[in-house]
Amino acid sequence: MEEFEFTKFLGRPVGFNACPNYTNINDLCELGMTIMCSPLAPWQRIDALKAFFFSATQFPMRTGQFKKTDWEKVDKMLRKEIKATLSVPEPATNEYIYGHRKHGCLGVPIAAEESDLNLIDSAFKLLTSRDESLRELAVG
Repeated sequence: MEEFEFTKFLGRPVGFNACPNYTNINDLCELGMTIMCSPLAPWQRIDALKAFFFSATQFPMRTGQFKKTDWEKVDKMLRKEIKATLSVPEPATNEYIYGHRKHGCLGVPIAAEESDLNLIDSAFKLLTSRDESLRELAVG
C-alpha cells in the first residue's frame, strides 16, 4: 500500500490513512452536529449533510453495526438541527425536510429507513452472489 491508501479488512479500516471508524452512534451524531453547526450558509450545511454525512453512514448501515433505534436517535438530532438552520419551529411538519426534491422539498434521507434498505440490499447481494460458497454461507 502506498501512503494515503487504506482498505477495510473484516469491517475495520487498515492502512496508512484509514477512513474514520465509527464504533459508536455518538461519533456519527458528532459528525452531523459538526456539519450543522459550521459557519456555512444554511443551504450549504444541508448540502454538506446530504453529501458527506449520509455517505459516511453507508458502511455502518450496510453492516448492521447499529440498531434501528440508534438511527432514529440520529434522525431526531438531525431533524432538530435542520429546523433550527431553516428557522422553522420544532413542531412544524417534517414533510419539507424529507419530501422529494422534485416537489420543492429538501430530500434529506431518513437514516432509520435508509439503514433498513441498506441491510436488505446487502442481504440480497449476498444471497445472489456469483460465489457459490458465499451464497451457501449467506443462506445458512
